[in-house]
Order: sequence, then C-alpha cells, then structure tokens
Amino acid sequence: AAHDGEGLRVVDTWETAAHFQQFVETRLMPAVVKLGLPGEPQIEIFEAINIFAPGYTSK
Repeated sequence: AAHDGEGLRVVDTWETAAHFQQFVETRLMPAVVKLGLPGEPQIEIFEAINIFAPGYTSK
C-alpha cells in the first residue's frame, strides 16, 4: 500500500474474483462505512498472467 498523492493505493492478489468480492462485501465496505469515509473505493481488477513467488504453493 502507498499514498499516491490522490489517496491510498493498495495492490493485492486473490485466488479468485469471487474471494475478492466476498472480502469487499463482508470486510472492506463495512469498514469504510464504520469509519465514515466518503464515497466508495475505486476498485480496478487486473488478471495476473504469471506470479513469481518462491516457496508459495497454490491451494
């Protein structure tokens, strides 16, 4: 995560889009509402073609 001058930018990797959507609905948006942050987060999704992560094994 980093502040880019316009706001907080977070990059994350998820096993599936469904897992990410569940996180947004059950964790992210409730936290945004609880903190009273204005608006909704701007979310951009990009498909990962290859991931280099030595020692990581997918489920």
